[in-house]
Amino acid sequence: MSLPLYAVKKEGRGRIFCGPFCMVAITGEPYPKVRSAINASRGRNPSAAVMGTSHRTLREAFQRLGWHMWNTHEYGKNEGPTLAAWLRSGLRDKAHYCLVELTHHWVLIAGMRFVDTYTKQPVALSEAPWRRAKVHRVFAVYKD
Repeated sequence: MSLPLYAVKKEGRGRIFCGPFCMVAITGEPYPKVRSAINASRGRNPSAAVMGTSHRTLREAFQRLGWHMWNTHEYGKNEGPTLAAWLRSGLRDKAHYCLVELTHHWVLIAGMRFVDTYTKQPVALSEAPWRRAKVHRVFAVYKD
C-alpha cells in the first residue's frame, strides 16, 4: 500500500514552515485548518503565524485533526545518527508516515519518498537533502 502525500498549497502571504508543511502533506487538510489546529494546541489566535513547532504541539494538533503520532525512536542531543545512517539502518516504519525531527527541522518520509519545505514535492530517498543532519526523534503518524 502506498501512502499518499498531498500537495501543499500556500494560501495568502507568508511562508509555510516545516512542521505545518509536513502536517498538510500527511493529512491533505488546507493550511489554514492545520494552522488553526496548531494554534489551538498553543492557546493562540487561530490565524497567528506558526513557526518553531515542538513534537508536543504537533502531536496535539494531529489529535485535533483525527490523527495519531507516537514516538518510535528518540536519541539524545547530538547523539542520534545522521539521516542517511538512520535510513540505511532499516528502522523506519514503512507502513506509516515517519515524521523525523532533525536539528531544528521537520521532514517527512512516506515509504520510499521524502518531502519537506526545501523539496516541496516528494523525491526519492536517495535524492533527499539533509542527509548529514542528526536525527533527534522519529514519530510514526497514522489515522484511525
